[in-house]
Amino acid sequence: MASASARRRFFNDAVSALSALPSYASPFYLQLSGFQQVEASGLQVTHSGGVSVVYTGFALLVIGVFIMFYTSHRRVWAWLAIEEGMTRLILAGTGNRRQAEFAREFAGLRAMFERRLGPSEEERFAPSAIPSPDALAADAGAK
Repeated sequence: MASASARRRFFNDAVSALSALPSYASPFYLQLSGFQQVEASGLQVTHSGGVSVVYTGFALLVIGVFIMFYTSHRRVWAWLAIEEGMTRLILAGTGNRRQAEFAREFAGLRAMFERRLGPSEEERFAPSAIPSPDALAADAGAK
């Protein structure tokens, strides 16, 4: 670490050197000998071949976001199982919005399969375990 007297001596020498600079002449001299004004525009015209692909991708992205946020998503599963020489069809489904409407559509899907395939033996003798769309609508209205 430098002592205080060495530091003071350095600053005194630096100030003396800076104060002597105006006494010395410049080593070179610059002078403008001529000038020609050129007018130009900052506008540039280009062509990019992939612009249509980028715009198409952007449009698909925006459409996908609208579909994702503003439509309801529904899933329906069907399972076919062979039991005792007969084929059993089991349906399941879920939806993220408008549950009462989904329940009515699911009940209509179930009724369509029952018309085409006939009711199962269990349904002929047991009450339905699936609540009616009216009961689901009443539950949704109560909430």
